[in-house]
Amino acid sequence: PRTPITHLLSLNIHTVRLDQQLIDDVLDDPRTSIFVKGIITMAHELGVRVIADGIRSDHQVKFLQMLGCDALQGERFGTAQSLPAQLQGPLPN
Repeated sequence: PRTPITHLLSLNIHTVRLDQQLIDDVLDDPRTSIFVKGIITMAHELGVRVIADGIRSDHQVKFLQMLGCDALQGERFGTAQSLPAQLQGPLPN
């Protein structure tokens, strides 16, 4: 079913999760990169945290850090971690 995008404004959303399909394509598809950047920007302007799921590479980590993603999870890390904690030491192998 279709839902008007304005309906999202009435929801009490605290966190948005970017799924693995988006993350898999974020470095290779310019449209996906623009979409992810827009979601992160819009979420932050609304006071909503953004978690990216399905992180597999250091390149994805760096790109999502550059965009200001709040937390990352996936094969690269295990459970979600806040970016400040990740930046305090070297990335896990």
